[in-house]
Amino acid sequence: MLLNATTQYSLKILFYLKEHSEALVSAKVLSERLDIPYKYLTKILTKLTKNEYIESIQGRYGGFRLLNGVHIKVEDIVLMEGDDFRQCIMGNGICKERGKCQLHDSWKEPKKAIIEQLLGHEI
Repeated sequence: MLLNATTQYSLKILFYLKEHSEALVSAKVLSERLDIPYKYLTKILTKLTKNEYIESIQGRYGGFRLLNGVHIKVEDIVLMEGDDFRQCIMGNGICKERGKCQLHDSWKEPKKAIIEQLLGHEI
C-alpha cells in the first residue's frame, strides 16, 4: 500500500508550494529542492495546473503557486494519480480474502486506519 512515485512527487510539490506561498516558485527551484527530475516535474506541474490545484504564471518572473482558496485533500491527489489502496502490502497484487497473504489479517485494521487518516488530511 505504497503511493506511486507520481503521487508522492505531486504531494511534495503541493506541500512545498503551501509552505512557500508568499512567492512564485520556478520549476527549476522545485526540481532542485525536491529532487524531482525536471522533465518528470514539468509533466506533474502541467497535470496539477489542468486540475486547477496550482496556477502557472508565464514569463521571466513567472512560476507556480497554489490557487487561492483551493482546498486540496490528499485523497484528491491520490485519485488524480490513480493509486489503488487495494494493493497487497506484500506486493501480491490486489488484496483478496481468498488466497490472502501472510500479513493480510493482521494488516487489515491498521491499513484501514492509515487510509482514513491519510485521505482525510488536507494540504
